[in-house]
Amino acid sequence: MPPVQRGQACRRELSAAYRTLSAFAAATGLRPEEWMTLERPDVQRRGGVVHVCRTVSSSEVVELTKTERSRRQVPLSPRAIAAIDGLPPRLDTPLLWPTPAGGLLNIRQLASPPAGTRDRSQRRAQARAHLCLRSTFASNRLAAGLGAFELAKVMGTSIELIERQYGTLLHGAGAGIAERLGNFEAEQDQATNDAAGNA
Repeated sequence: MPPVQRGQACRRELSAAYRTLSAFAAATGLRPEEWMTLERPDVQRRGGVVHVCRTVSSSEVVELTKTERSRRQVPLSPRAIAAIDGLPPRLDTPLLWPTPAGGLLNIRQLASPPAGTRDRSQRRAQARAHLCLRSTFASNRLAAGLGAFELAKVMGTSIELIERQYGTLLHGAGAGIAERLGNFEAEQDQATNDAAGNA
């Protein structure tokens, strides 16, 4: 299934209150335990990034250490910003996606299974939704020309994992890299020629 269709399918798995969340997750590639703890001050619109400072471990919020892979800045695309803009204003909590009562969201609350659906199928739906949102992000970014190193840095994972999971999308990327290098070199040559003409 193409990334766009996969993202739409994921949104259908989520309850209506959290559909902006699915768009945000697909646009940032954050893990559920990372976006669950995001607070409004973590979003820097002027810099165009969201700071990943916390995660959930054993149902507890944990501050991340200041290492390159754990605490990081993730670029905000227009879709990610639109998802944040779609959130209702709340004064009772700094969390971006809290529970109705303002607390930390439990990931099991996201899927709204049809009446009579057993818990096991609900868990499968949730797992599908969250895995495909991160995968959608990675697929879209690779299609947009992001390299494995850049993608690993943004997603907080290893280059080896990116190559293992998305290797088929990386094959054939050479033409895109060559085009970007060619454009860069052309800009350098133009700047050199302009400087020589002004001398």
